[in-house]
Amino acid sequence: MKNNSMIIEPYKSVGNLLFSDSRETIRQKIHQQYKVGVKEFDEMKEYYDYFIEKEFFVYYDAADKILAFEFFGSSPIFDDAYLLNSKFKELLDKFMKDDKDLIFYGSTLIVSNKFGIAIGAPDYVDNPNCFAESIVVFTSGYYD
Repeated sequence: MKNNSMIIEPYKSVGNLLFSDSRETIRQKIHQQYKVGVKEFDEMKEYYDYFIEKEFFVYYDAADKILAFEFFGSSPIFDDAYLLNSKFKELLDKFMKDDKDLIFYGSTLIVSNKFGIAIGAPDYVDNPNCFAESIVVFTSGYYD
């Protein structure tokens, strides 16, 4: 999986990784070592595969349906921008312009339900010139 194949098509795919793929298909497409786990939030559970070399998660529901992809290492591309190689402030400005319903979680996470993308930068308050650190590409309803 190369960076040029990491183009986000909202609510459809990230490169050749489709939201409609099975868990096994995702593992075959990525073909790398992974760790399996569970994250719990209140009464909700998300099951995941963490792909160590590429530094990203694939989150699933209890039926192994894909809920989201979260990237920390390999940068997904949206609207010709390599999101993890972009300053958070620049992405914030762009998404504020393109999505009038942008949701803010504090000052370090923005969520665009229009595009199915969340961008996090935990260091933004202390360093306004920081880069995005986390990109979540999600299915409809993920942040509801």
